[in-house]
Amino acid sequence: MLVQDQRLLTGRLARIADLAGRGRTVADIGSDHAQVPLALVESGRFESAIAVELSAGPLAATRLSVSASTCARLVDVRQGDGLRPLRAGEVDAIVIAGMGASTMWDILTSDHAAGLLMDEPPRFVLQPMSGSGLMRFWAEKMGYELVADVRVREAELVYECLLLSPPSCGVVADPSTFGSVWRAEYLGLPATDRMLYACGSNGLAVRCEWLKRQLDSELSKRQAVLGALAHPRSDAAAARMVEVRAEYGALFRFRQEYFS
Repeated sequence: MLVQDQRLLTGRLARIADLAGRGRTVADIGSDHAQVPLALVESGRFESAIAVELSAGPLAATRLSVSASTCARLVDVRQGDGLRPLRAGEVDAIVIAGMGASTMWDILTSDHAAGLLMDEPPRFVLQPMSGSGLMRFWAEKMGYELVADVRVREAELVYECLLLSPPSCGVVADPSTFGSVWRAEYLGLPATDRMLYACGSNGLAVRCEWLKRQLDSELSKRQAVLGALAHPRSDAAAARMVEVRAEYGALFRFRQEYFS
């Protein structure tokens, strides 16, 4: 049963809350009115929650939303950048949603993140607005298990939601040390490998209808780019054309193999 039964959430936020599971304390980074943490404490799924915002405006809106709840005393609103307001071992689960994967990567490979993850690594629910392949790659490098990899459609948009469970033996590396190396490694992967991370092997295996629509959209976008680069006037444009052509080929093969 989705958490939306307790508090009215959109399909995307309801799925995120559902994936968070149960526990002692959950943190929501970039909380946006604290809708998810409030739903989780009001439903009894978590004993308490921490809502984190960086900027003054969203912080004030989050505090106002929390103050209006009957569970206000259970939600601690904190100001800070990424995971910095959290202490090691303080939370069971961390939600990061509604950001681009590049921003999430910076949060998850920061010095402070390393301190949290190397001690008692929590589970993560990640919902990147773009670049989901980078998050799947991060999980693999850190030894996290991709427990759930689902797509939710809302208002004509498709959102990808990932549930990551920490390895039983602890994380395999310090993300702040290897973050830049891993990112360069990801960007240097062959197009087929990068596009496989972008699609997610689970979505392909179950032949997810929303992934099929994403593939069609991405193929159309790359067709348009290739048309614009048909006559490159610089080495950079020529290199970009080769890259996009390789991505198009990989996505087209996935479309044919799994959805034809």
